[in-house]
Amino acid sequence: MPYVKRDTQGNVEAVFSHPVAGLAEEELEAGHADIVAFEEKLDPTRPDWWLARVDAYPPVRAQLDAIYHDIDAWKASIKAIKDAHPKDGE
Repeated sequence: MPYVKRDTQGNVEAVFSHPVAGLAEEELEAGHADIVAFEEKLDPTRPDWWLARVDAYPPVRAQLDAIYHDIDAWKASIKAIKDAHPKDGE
């Protein structure tokens, strides 16, 4: 779960994958509206296929577990997401 720094209005200012002094760990998975809004603020020009893939990918912890147990199945699941949301021109 990410560690999130919020401003006084509750908007996400920064997202960390590791503990940071003074920040509480929050239950935000990849694709959560707060994280997507933060990522779009960093780079509002990200293409639609990229945002769709971010929403479709499983959380990192689940991916690491899948890699440990069956890397070929993990590769197939990631390929299916990439095939469902191809880059422009692919």
